Amino acid sequence: MASQELSTDLIHINAQLTHVRGRMRLDGQIYNNGTQPIEKIKIAACYNRADISSIGPSGDTLHYLLPGQTYEVSIWLELRASAEGIIIGLKTRAKSNGESVKNIVYLEPFDLKLKGRPYQNDRQYLGS
Repeated sequence: MASQELSTDLIHINAQLTHVRGRMRLDGQIYNNGTQPIEKIKIAACYNRADISSIGPSGDTLHYLLPGQTYEVSIWLELRASAEGIIIGLKTRAKSNGESVKNIVYLEPFDLKLKGRPYQNDRQYLGS
């Protein structure tokens, strides 16, 4: 569906969003561009919780990422209701040489219509 990249002196972030069987998968790659290790890395998905819910954990935590190393994360999301102008992003927070580093990559806004599911029906059927 969408892809976006952000590159700074310390970190390079790549995020892709794909639609898989009614759910969305946010894939992210974090690459250490710098010459020093990056520590206490927190990776999280950014989204409006009124429209979208997370299936499983909505992020990950790393102790460190050495120069030249890459880390990949996949976050599964599910739409709660049909929405327009949905904005999803990937946020990283880390420390390098005692300085805090915060980067957010936002994907382009998109519209998604939720289709009905048979198991969400309130009717009860009685067997004969």
